[in-house]
Amino acid sequence: MILEAYGIRKSFDRDVLSDIDIKLKTGSITVLIGPSGAGKSTLLAILGLILKYDSGTIKILGKSIENLSDNRLSDIRNRHIGFLFQSHYLMKSFSVMENIIMPAMIARLNRNDASKRAKKFLERLGLSDIGDRRVETLSGGESQRISLLRAMIMRPELILADEPTGNLDSLSCNQLLSLIKWANKAGETFLIATHDKNVASIADEVLTLKDGKLI
Repeated sequence: MILEAYGIRKSFDRDVLSDIDIKLKTGSITVLIGPSGAGKSTLLAILGLILKYDSGTIKILGKSIENLSDNRLSDIRNRHIGFLFQSHYLMKSFSVMENIIMPAMIARLNRNDASKRAKKFLERLGLSDIGDRRVETLSGGESQRISLLRAMIMRPELILADEPTGNLDSLSCNQLLSLIKWANKAGETFLIATHDKNVASIADEVLTLKDGKLI
C-alpha cells in the first residue's frame, strides 16, 4: 500500500470527517465521489499532509507520519506527493517549462535533469513547441495538463487531484483523462475527488464520502 489512513477525524465548527479508513494500492486510480460539503477536499488536504487532523493514523510508503516535524512533513509532501487542483495555479510570470520544473527547483534538484524530464513530458503531449510560452497564452485544457506534468516532475508515488476536470469542456476533460491514464501506466498512483462521472469511469476503485463518512 502506498498510503494507509485509519480512524481519521477532523472537526471545524462541526464534525467534517469521522473515523475515515482508506487504503490506496500502489499503481491504482481511486476516485472519491460525494456531494459538495461531504469532506472530499478536507480529506485530500489531510492525506496530502497540508491540513492537520484531530485524531487517527496515516502511513505513507509503510511509515507512520506521526510526530514528524513540519519540515519533515514538507519534505515528504514535496518528494512523494503531487497535487492537481480544479484551478491550475500556474505562475503567470514564468514560462510553461519553468512552471513544470518548479517543484524540482524548490527541492534544489538538478535543473538540467528536471528540464530534460519536462521536455519528454511535453513531447508525449505533442506540446514540444510551447515550453517557452507564458502560461497566460494557454487554453484551460492545456493549463490543466501542464499542471499535471508539474505534479509528476518529482516522480511522486502519489498524486492527489481535487476536481481536476471541474473547469474543463468535454474535449479537454478527455485529454486530461488520457494523460492521467498514461501517467498511471507509467507508475503513478492517483486519488481523485470529483463529481464527474467520466472521471469515475477510469477508476480501479470508487469510494463514496457522505456526511463525513466513507460508505
